[in-house]
Amino acid sequence: MAKTTLTAFADTTSQEVYSAAAYVTGVYVTNHAATATDGWINLVDGAYTAGTTVIDISLYVPWALDINRRTYRFSLPRIKFATSIQAFYSDTSHVDASAWSSTGLTGYEVVVYFEPVA
Repeated sequence: MAKTTLTAFADTTSQEVYSAAAYVTGVYVTNHAATATDGWINLVDGAYTAGTTVIDISLYVPWALDINRRTYRFSLPRIKFATSIQAFYSDTSHVDASAWSSTGLTGYEVVVYFEPVA
């Protein structure tokens, strides 16, 4: 199993997790800054264009429910991404990275676990 760690959530673009076909098996997110702003981790198969690309997986992270909670783990059932894996984090919309306010995005770390397609 492989993993990619993402920490630079500073604009409305996605970040590449893996550049070829792979199975996503899980996501682990840490809130180092302990911000209380809810968010969504979004995964896309292939290229992402803000506001137009359909999101393949959207994971809600309810930081405001418990401000003392610093981590969330999402186990997934080997979901195949045929082209590549792209990810972005949004704090205002589960479907659009261009709609973010960026108020709570400092200090987040997202680890995406995957298995390359053989």
